[in-house]
Amino acid sequence: MKTYNKSFFSIFISFFLFAAFSCNKEQAPLELAKDYLFVADIQQYCQGNCDETSDWENQAILVKGYVMGIEDDSLMQDYYTNNLFYLKDIRNGVFIEIRIKDDKDGIFNKLSDGQKTDMLFLKGKAEAVTATSDGNCTKGVVIDLFGANDISFN
Repeated sequence: MKTYNKSFFSIFISFFLFAAFSCNKEQAPLELAKDYLFVADIQQYCQGNCDETSDWENQAILVKGYVMGIEDDSLMQDYYTNNLFYLKDIRNGVFIEIRIKDDKDGIFNKLSDGQKTDMLFLKGKAEAVTATSDGNCTKGVVIDLFGANDISFN
């Protein structure tokens, strides 16, 4: 019985040490321009301390999601007027602002071909934004979009 307890204890300690060292290992930065990532993944990764520059800021980024309100002409007109639209992750309702920096007409012409069920694939640039409320600063991300050639539907 004592041998069994010693073996179990040794295995438990070994597993604990392995888990502790694994958790303390620094993760490599996520490569935002390698694969298309869902909106929620981008939102979770691209945040940080307002006083520090993060590795994702001003980097090329590939993101996929669904255009919010793509079949609502009035909403799309508002988006056009404001040089932006929103991309949504339908798995959990998280959305991200897409800011149009150039080729507005080309981008909205391409968006007009999309349907509610079409996933949009977008190449842009991650831009840090900050918000302050009650003295607390929060850093998040918006995506800058530069041209119609940087978007496509599935």
